[in-house]
Amino acid sequence: MKVQYLKSASVLVEHEGVRVLCDPWLTDGIYYGSWYHYPPLEITPEDFSDVDYIYISHVHPDHLDPETLRRLPDHIPVLIANYKDRFVHRILKQCGFEQIIELQGHRPYRLADDFSIEVLGADFCDPALCGHSFCVPARTGQGHVRA
Repeated sequence: MKVQYLKSASVLVEHEGVRVLCDPWLTDGIYYGSWYHYPPLEITPEDFSDVDYIYISHVHPDHLDPETLRRLPDHIPVLIANYKDRFVHRILKQCGFEQIIELQGHRPYRLADDFSIEVLGADFCDPALCGHSFCVPARTGQGHVRA
């Protein structure tokens, strides 16, 4: 498994020929124009137009950036947690994405024969046990990586 750090919370996970772009924030000026990348970005959303999946952890703009998403092909399946509120789902629909896969907490979702992910988040468990964080274990035959 290869995990490539891009910027901020954005990473690219690759295994068995499957590429997952996680929390892509690849533009500048989020949070009402107050957040920018430093050093400046050397990549663009278009550099990732061939990924197999996009994973969005939650609604904050540095994880769910509509400007970045609108520059990615809307046929790419998007993986999100099946949260009670529908904010992430609605924003993805507004960006043109039709294939939105809502993952159940603590249930592995197979991306390839030897590659699955699982969403762990505070919505799915007692926050005293899980914390208020989001975690996606990516499992392979050799073990798993929490991203």
